[in-house]
Amino acid sequence: MINWCITLYVIRILTPEDYGLMAMAMPFIAVLLPISELGLGAAIVQRKHIDETILRKTFGFILTVSCFTTAALALSAPTIANIFKSPELSSMLPALSAGLLIMAFGVLPRALMMRELDFRRLSMVDMTAALAGGLSALLVALSGHGVWALVVSYLVVVSVQTSGLICVSRFLPKPSFALKGIKDVMSFGSWMTGTNILFLLWSQLDALTIGRMLGKQTLGFYSVAKHISSLPLSKLQGTINNVAFPAYGMAKANKENPTYYLLKYLRISSLLSFPVFLGISAVATLFVPVFLGEKWSLSIVPLQVIAFVMPLRAAETAISPYLYAQGLVKTAFFNKGISLVLLVASLIIGSRWGLSGVTYAWAIGYLLTFAVVLRRTCAVTSLRASRVTAIIFKMGTPACFMYASLFLIRKYALAESMEPTMALGTLVASGVVLYAAAAWVICRSEISELRGLARRPATS
Repeated sequence: MINWCITLYVIRILTPEDYGLMAMAMPFIAVLLPISELGLGAAIVQRKHIDETILRKTFGFILTVSCFTTAALALSAPTIANIFKSPELSSMLPALSAGLLIMAFGVLPRALMMRELDFRRLSMVDMTAALAGGLSALLVALSGHGVWALVVSYLVVVSVQTSGLICVSRFLPKPSFALKGIKDVMSFGSWMTGTNILFLLWSQLDALTIGRMLGKQTLGFYSVAKHISSLPLSKLQGTINNVAFPAYGMAKANKENPTYYLLKYLRISSLLSFPVFLGISAVATLFVPVFLGEKWSLSIVPLQVIAFVMPLRAAETAISPYLYAQGLVKTAFFNKGISLVLLVASLIIGSRWGLSGVTYAWAIGYLLTFAVVLRRTCAVTSLRASRVTAIIFKMGTPACFMYASLFLIRKYALAESMEPTMALGTLVASGVVLYAAAAWVICRSEISELRGLARRPATS
């Protein structure tokens, strides 16, 4: 929560152009990151038996590839800056590329901690890194260095995260640059890499499209809306990536059905995500001017639309680890490939209508993506689409009731003269009460399930 408050204050200080520049730069980092790692961290998590020789060879290979990707991005920075007509990228990209090499040292420590299901210490490292990054961004932003507040924040996050992983895991082997004996690790990792690249292209393609066709200021409004609506998902997604893959793998190893755990996750995550994201969408018209300022008013519509669709992203986040754990890496790869094609088509059409058009295109493209991924996953596993849609419908009903009620309250019950902060507080309080009441009536069994999970650590 502290880090979210810092993030909102930094957004208030910086300009749409600053965030637009960072949004142009990050897709290149995002796509090169899985190439640097080559999925070898996940391969180590999935592998039944490992020894120091395998770890040393894997580490050496990761370091070698990371050096190449870091150098490639730094050298291509001037060309990228010319393509996007943003000279600032020529200095930003070399600085950001250093993060690829830094993160290479943390791949295996994180993988080994995931194998041990040491999620408590992983979460502590990630939270410490996020807080350090937020504070550094705030200090640099207050000093008037604009977009470099975001660059410094990124480098601080990866540096603190990597050093924390090494210290906590107490693992940093001497690298070996011989490849013999790690063929099976690289085979699994290659499909993981392809899948991750496609996913990251899918998640960053909207920024590249808007930046190239509509300019960095428009991209700034869009990227801030997407960033805010993704803040709860980023926390949830980090937890899922740490927990779901090894947990599904252990379930399969113990001859249990991973589908049971996936459905359990969908129930709990939907119960939590629907009210948060639909609540953000419902209060966006007041949230943006109160917390970000009037200069960000063009972010209101993107925030409303993107946040409304985010609960499905939260649900879809667990499907890829579910497939990985069952060895269905190729299915996950083609899921992402088809999703990428759908998104490209949607964005090309939507860009004709500016910022709003791209926003609605992204939402429609994602709805199509979710339907395709669910159908293809059900075709090769014991998962049934009817069970997933039933969970989403049930969990979404009280949130939709809250959303509609807040719309009516905003339109008919709040006085026009009410101070925006007071109006926002009234809507938030009303939303909490309305959702709690509706969820207690409709989702009582899921609430009991969530309470049971929350009490379990205390009794163990």
